[in-house]
Amino acid sequence: ALDEAMAVGRARGITFPDDLVAGTQHMVRTFPPESKSSLLVDLEHGRRLELPWLSGAIARMGRELGVPTPVHAFIAAVLRPHQE
Repeated sequence: ALDEAMAVGRARGITFPDDLVAGTQHMVRTFPPESKSSLLVDLEHGRRLELPWLSGAIARMGRELGVPTPVHAFIAAVLRPHQE
């Protein structure tokens, strides 16, 4: 998912630090085991999901730019029925 988001960003002219992926992976590995994403917390509490601005946006921009985003497209498709 991170690789897809970065590919979309690169296609839009954004540059990323060389250590972004490794740094992000390290950060995630240090999260406490009980950590949850904000999207999961919203889903569990029946709140409106930020889907259009997260995976939905990556998938949409990927389509517009011709950049494959299968992970984000899948996430958006699976969660879309729960968006509202």
